[in-house]
Amino acid sequence: MLRSLRAHSTLPKLIKPVSIINEIPNLKLNITQRAAIKLNQIYISSNEILRIQVQNGGCHGYQYNFNLLKDRDQNQKVMQGHDEFKDENVTDVTIVTQPGKIIIDSNSLKILNNGILNYTTELIGSSFKIECDTLKNSCGCGTSFDIIE
Repeated sequence: MLRSLRAHSTLPKLIKPVSIINEIPNLKLNITQRAAIKLNQIYISSNEILRIQVQNGGCHGYQYNFNLLKDRDQNQKVMQGHDEFKDENVTDVTIVTQPGKIIIDSNSLKILNNGILNYTTELIGSSFKIECDTLKNSCGCGTSFDIIE
């Protein structure tokens, strides 16, 4: 999917994050300028950050889960050591776009490595979407997918 985008069109402009907290070497999520602008607007208006998770489920085996969380709620969860995964091998990575933020757990980041988070506007609505070379067989709703192993 991403390969065909690269071959046939110009990719959206990517931004460089202001900072990455708990950065994991060789793992990254790229962010388009449109997504960063929307993340910043959300943060300014509601003090919310985007939580991205890949979970088992959906019609193709995996599915995205995007949630907006109050920034202070996420900070308290990290400070108190609470993690919904209850797995010491899972680390939350925080990507700061100033002032917006993305939280993604290390397992999800491994699946989405080198993917691109974009914000799209269509006739039926607007949403965050991820494009990634490791994803295949996406369903019609765009949130369920298989991965190339």
